[in-house]
Amino acid sequence: MHYRPFHWQLSQRASRRGRLKLWQVAVSLLLLLLLGALHQQLSHWDGLVEPLPAAGMDNMPAAEVGAFARLWLEYGYNAWLAERIPVRRGLLDMRDDRCLEYSYPKLSALMEPRCPQQRSRQAFRAYVQRYIHGAARIFHLEEHVGLVRARRLAADEAKLETLIFLDAHVEVSEGWLEPLLAAIWEDQFTLATPQLDRLDEETLEYVRVVERRGLFDWSLRRREVPLTWQQIKQLPRPFATAVLRTSVFAINAEWFNKLAHLDMELNAPAAAELELSFKVWRIGGRVLQVPCSRVAHLQPSDLGYMQRYGDLQQMAREHFSSYKRLTEIWLSEPRYKSVVYQHQPQILQAHLPNVSKLQELIKRVDFESFDWYLQHVATDLLRHFPLLPRIDLAHGTLRPAHLPSHCLTADLQTRRIHLQPCNAVQQLTQNWTLSSLNDLRLGVDICAEVQPTQYVALSACHTLGGRQSWRLDMDKNYLISNRHCLEFNVRMRVYVRRCDYMNQRQMWFFEHTNVAAIKTNDL
Repeated sequence: MHYRPFHWQLSQRASRRGRLKLWQVAVSLLLLLLLGALHQQLSHWDGLVEPLPAAGMDNMPAAEVGAFARLWLEYGYNAWLAERIPVRRGLLDMRDDRCLEYSYPKLSALMEPRCPQQRSRQAFRAYVQRYIHGAARIFHLEEHVGLVRARRLAADEAKLETLIFLDAHVEVSEGWLEPLLAAIWEDQFTLATPQLDRLDEETLEYVRVVERRGLFDWSLRRREVPLTWQQIKQLPRPFATAVLRTSVFAINAEWFNKLAHLDMELNAPAAAELELSFKVWRIGGRVLQVPCSRVAHLQPSDLGYMQRYGDLQQMAREHFSSYKRLTEIWLSEPRYKSVVYQHQPQILQAHLPNVSKLQELIKRVDFESFDWYLQHVATDLLRHFPLLPRIDLAHGTLRPAHLPSHCLTADLQTRRIHLQPCNAVQQLTQNWTLSSLNDLRLGVDICAEVQPTQYVALSACHTLGGRQSWRLDMDKNYLISNRHCLEFNVRMRVYVRRCDYMNQRQMWFFEHTNVAAIKTNDL
């Protein structure tokens, strides 16, 4: 790809492209510890610099079982164990052996990022200044501002020329930093991301995963697909990815500030991830995934913890608004917009202020079109995700195997969900859709949501997952929400409970099931 110069880029530095020495690159590490923090007692940090063995689960004291359950419910993963693992535990070298053949200047090691509790701020500051860098600058925001705004604030405060963003749910491994900086050194208009491995939510074990690249589907969700054959042959060298994951990434500071401040109103993290990918590629930069840089990321499968961050309906309004901005500004051709709105009708209904000035600015800056992006960057997106209306995973009546004459039924007045005899007259309240957005819908915008009591009731759809997340297990006929299975009791009320293959009240059958769509949706 030709990286054309443009007046909005860093013209003063363009002449130095490719001539910067890696050890001259100054790094500002922005530990963005505001979203989904790992639970950690920082008051015990001082002195924990030698690798120590991880705490085990086999010898959990009986008195700790309650704390274990409470922390899991609050955080969505084994936070009890996270409290007992040292900040700088020993990890095996996760890199491909061929990575060791590459030469990078030696950089100081970094700790695993953890979130400071209010009472541990001083301990956190003391630890960073003693063991990382004495001149480190630390900022604590007094209120939750969201991940996207936090990145902008951090970038504004940074004084050096390279930014590295890390979310809280990550743990870095040996040699992770140098390859990211090398990618930027080769071309400063590069956004570099590591290979994100996985932290097991139960054991907190570091799990190495196979390299994949990012795309998106027409509901605008980030999706991952296999590497091309050419990329596989060139591993472990960096490879281009059409859509990045922003859990960890490195970028030139001045360039990031130009890109990030172009639209200050788009604040939903997932939409911002797509938007940043579009901006980098369509202005002449590149997004590289760097397999020799390996960082583990913890993503709880139980999304109920999202309730901690506030009212999901309020979050949904900002979510839909941000996605509408993304669609109208960056996927502006009618044929693309129409399919997005078919996949997510709530986006079309969202409020959008006048964005004509922003659209004119983008034209003046001379961003490439979305068609160009599909032709030169996301070249196989339409093969993986054809430009078609939304295809739902299952629809029709939903019946328990143990009581097939009854159907899942909604009461629109009380918002309760229960079982009643199947009746064609009640089609409006017995006709369910398991959408490709992984929610269980009644009509267009009413969803089944797990309540704190574990009973299931109706709520406005927000597409953010959480307690509205549902998945159909085709092998066991389970309908699963956040690791728990849908079940009914003797009063015909429905609720969720831990899955039990011996429990026939947890087996359900949809009237119509699209097996191919389910397999595609699981990519």
